[in-house]
Amino acid sequence: LPFSGIAGFGLYEGTWAVVFRYLGLDGGVADVTAISHHLFTQVYGYLLGMIGFSALLFISPRTLSGVPKLSGRLLPLAVLFGVGFSLAAGSYDKSDQSAAARVEDASVHAVKPIGHQVIFDSNRGGTFGIHSIDPKSGFILPIADSSGRHEMYPDVLAKERLLVFAKSRTTSRLDPGEVWSVSLDHPQSSLQLLVSNGTFKRKKKNGAAILFERRRRRAMVYDRTSKQTEELFPRDSKAWQGYQIVKPALSADGQLLTFTSDKPSTWHIWRINLKTGEEELIARGCESSFIEGTNDLVYIRQEGGYGGSAIMRYSDKLRTSTIWFDPHRELGHEYFPKAYQAGSILVFSAAPNDQHSHLTASYALFMKTNDGTRQITHDEFTNRWPKLLLSPTQN
Repeated sequence: LPFSGIAGFGLYEGTWAVVFRYLGLDGGVADVTAISHHLFTQVYGYLLGMIGFSALLFISPRTLSGVPKLSGRLLPLAVLFGVGFSLAAGSYDKSDQSAAARVEDASVHAVKPIGHQVIFDSNRGGTFGIHSIDPKSGFILPIADSSGRHEMYPDVLAKERLLVFAKSRTTSRLDPGEVWSVSLDHPQSSLQLLVSNGTFKRKKKNGAAILFERRRRRAMVYDRTSKQTEELFPRDSKAWQGYQIVKPALSADGQLLTFTSDKPSTWHIWRINLKTGEEELIARGCESSFIEGTNDLVYIRQEGGYGGSAIMRYSDKLRTSTIWFDPHRELGHEYFPKAYQAGSILVFSAAPNDQHSHLTASYALFMKTNDGTRQITHDEFTNRWPKLLLSPTQN
């Protein structure tokens, strides 16, 4: 019996853990949720059984001969049960309010301002949402952070002060997601759905079109004028059938496309000349993007980096990659890089060396300039994909 009971518990919790993983929860979160679900159902069942069994203590042939009345012995039990239920409900309500208060406090707090507006996604509101750091006050405020949905992968059209981002039900890579836009000046009244089947997005030349990925297989563009969607790459290329194309980015002139792929193996950086069709395998790595004002690339290399990663720079002129940023420090796991002003400003996230999850690790935001490197956030949330809206004097 003990062995069958243990096996039953394991099968029950294991099945729920798999279900929660398919629903998009991270591995550790799925396991804890499965165990919590099991414990809740066990406690609930035991309480119902105890309440039902306690009634037998007050039933006898004499009491069943007439209409049951609230006896002197049953009255204290009823009062005790009522008080206990009230205390439990009150405790639940207070704990729920306390949790909500903690989330609210965490969503609206301040850091030392850096002089530029920072846009990033973070799970500080419970789910992932898009947040902004005010360039003067340093207040962190939500821009798009709906309950039960995840808003992720922000990008900014600076001249129009327009934010574009992906929105999905789960954090699963295979969630089809949606592409939305919102004005930074009127975030409450300007939300607009652009594409109903797309995720990670970037702006195309002059912001005329929105670049996004579809099901990790295609780089697509949405034209904001015609409201039409078009496949940019790989189109009908048989050489790319079955390979992933994720996190695409375009050069300023719209002629060069870079992305991460599992061709020939996970993960590699590619750069495609859309005009000539030339395909260039850059290096092993991920999360590539063009450095503003150049055709150079910034990307992440995992092999050999201190803390499990390093920020790399690829020179278009020299056709070689060099380490851009990889210091030996406690927060040495760098990710989500973006470079501005020909590389004079670099923003990225970094987590402790033993934390690598994109969904749960404590990623802090950083900015590197010619004057040094500065940590922007100092909390335990997962702060990712920083983008800058440069101050007018810096543009």
